[in-house]
Amino acid sequence: MADPTTITVHGEGRASAPPDVVRLELGIAAQGDSVGAALADANEGMLAMQHAMRDQGVAEADLRSPAVAVHAVHDRDHTRVVGYEVRQDVSVVVRDVAAAGTVLAAALQAGGDLARMHGLAFVLEDPGPLLAQARAAAVADARQRAEQYGEAADRTVGAVLRIVEQPPQRPGPMPRAMAAMADTGGGVPLQGGTQEVQATVVVELALE
Repeated sequence: MADPTTITVHGEGRASAPPDVVRLELGIAAQGDSVGAALADANEGMLAMQHAMRDQGVAEADLRSPAVAVHAVHDRDHTRVVGYEVRQDVSVVVRDVAAAGTVLAAALQAGGDLARMHGLAFVLEDPGPLLAQARAAAVADARQRAEQYGEAADRTVGAVLRIVEQPPQRPGPMPRAMAAMADTGGGVPLQGGTQEVQATVVVELALE
């Protein structure tokens, strides 16, 4: 009896779930006649911002220590230094997704005119289980395709011989919904939508 031939097909799988954390990238930018004056204002603003977020339930462990940068401020002709700017940026993890808008509003209000917002992302803290679902769905999709071809060719599809996962088109789960940034007074209205991951595989199966 001749050795069985093979069939190679692509399979795609998707899985989605609501985000379980919100990551905020916030900062303070202060200017002064000296580095010390600018740093003092930046420190005050950052401490107020962090204190406000702790009051809203953000854990100390979810506030990364601020990154600090100092820059000279030049005149319009760039011929002399007229002051200094100090920037402090902090990464924040908000684990209560529903409270993220309130946390954000409290932080920005506490920081006042010095407050800056650099980014906001709804994410899954551990996308592993969701990716496992997508991979299983991709292999099942590949087998279904192979069986369709096998039926058309009057052949029987057998065991899986090889699976190769294709590189993802994007690095991880991405939010489907953008955040609305209008301040309503009580907080910033945010909506995270769902997080979706996709897996693509090339599967080789025996064809008898």
